[in-house]
Amino acid sequence: MSSFKFNDDENSYCELLDAFIGLLEEATNMQQSNNRHKGEIKWLEGKVKQLEEENENMTVSLEKLEKPKKDSRSKYGTSYLKCENLPRQLKMIDYLMKTLSKFTLVRLNLDAVL
Repeated sequence: MSSFKFNDDENSYCELLDAFIGLLEEATNMQQSNNRHKGEIKWLEGKVKQLEEENENMTVSLEKLEKPKKDSRSKYGTSYLKCENLPRQLKMIDYLMKTLSKFTLVRLNLDAVL
């Protein structure tokens, strides 16, 4: 009877050991995935910060461009400011704003996942 009990204990131990090894492998895979995602998040945060700075610079530039335009309209009734780059800059600002919103959404989604 003692040998039968020993075999049951040995089988239970082997099953537990197999389950533990499986869990350990899964935990290791999850840790590696988590570390990879943390790296991606850091990169995205840096990119978002860079885009925010670019957006701020473009906003300041746009305000500087629009201020003389507003002043000239108030003095003369029409704008004498001729800026060939303004449409391109406005498109670039629009593009940067859309890109920034995409990165912000990705960051929020990654924060929710983690």
